[in-house]
Amino acid sequence: MQADQITLAVDVANNASLVNKVFNRIEDPVGRSIYFGATDAHTPALRNTLNFYRTYPKRSGLFLGSTKTAVKFTRDVAVPNAEGSGNIVTPIIIEVTFSVPVGTPTATLLALRQHVVAIVDRDDICGKLNELGEV
Repeated sequence: MQADQITLAVDVANNASLVNKVFNRIEDPVGRSIYFGATDAHTPALRNTLNFYRTYPKRSGLFLGSTKTAVKFTRDVAVPNAEGSGNIVTPIIIEVTFSVPVGTPTATLLALRQHVVAIVDRDDICGKLNELGEV
């Protein structure tokens, strides 16, 4: 089970200046944990959540299966409406999913996770992808 409180050292401005962001567990439905952001206001109208998900592996013949897990951040933001006459509140959702075959060496998984960290931290790649839709 994950901790009841998770503190993430986040480089919010991508300038090597870390800020602690605290998330507190609020719920544990089956196969999932839900956290609310404590250091960035979470309200029913403006969500700031961190979720963890899991599905256990299912064996198929000689293959032991893959554990499926995910981490998901949801943050509501105000953006201009289509008419330009005001703002609407809508979520930014960023989700990282994993499908790890049973028996994968820890070092192999760590190396691939570091690849994810590296690509997500690249403004020149993720900026084009997320802001301009360039693939």
